[in-house]
Amino acid sequence: MGKTPEMVLFEALTEEGVETSDLTAKVGKEVVGVGMGPNMKNKWAAKKGAQKRVLLAIEDVWNSY
Repeated sequence: MGKTPEMVLFEALTEEGVETSDLTAKVGKEVVGVGMGPNMKNKWAAKKGAQKRVLLAIEDVWNSY
């Protein structure tokens, strides 16, 4: 069973952040397009400044509810 785009994107993030271009190269444009919205809405990820870095905002999706 495959992972959802949201989870693939979440697992690619780090606490230090990942450049948006590097994230797209790692997981693909489609995964970023589908997975970014839910990650941001659920506050699993956050964008940091003008550097266009996406940060891991929580440690564990399952403990975020």
